[in-house]
Amino acid sequence: MATRLADPREIDAMTADQADELFAELAQAQIRAWKIQAAAEKKIADIKAKCQDDAAEDLKAVKDREARLTSYILAHRERFARPRQRQTPYGKYGLRTATRLEVADEDALIDLSNENGLGLTAVAVKIDKAAVSRAIADGIDLKGLAQIVSGDTASYDVDKKLLNS
Repeated sequence: MATRLADPREIDAMTADQADELFAELAQAQIRAWKIQAAAEKKIADIKAKCQDDAAEDLKAVKDREARLTSYILAHRERFARPRQRQTPYGKYGLRTATRLEVADEDALIDLSNENGLGLTAVAVKIDKAAVSRAIADGIDLKGLAQIVSGDTASYDVDKKLLNS
């Protein structure tokens, strides 16, 4: 037995009034969904605000203890030579080697790289779609490699003022 994938007969026979009713049903469902989502977002915001208030004292204690522990570690680097991290039942603390590149003069470094062929730079090439559109509008032949395609698409906008009803 064949399975029908699409049957446009109902849509072809639909009147404008039936389409208006269909859109009204869609809009009502969208508004209900927005209201539910807004209520959930409000609850989440309220819960987060309460948690911030509840955790404020502990967060302040964390900041204070972080500052004291940092001072201890930096004042006693020799205690963190080997091992660099002190293991405890709560985790570990100590020193880590952090490395980052600092460039004093980017333009001079680019010039040095270019002059000596060091390959220290990278260039990313990408299509500028606005420039391509302008070129097509100006009549430049792009040999069929790009074209502006336009057409109708179905769309709808539900009036958000209906959220207050």
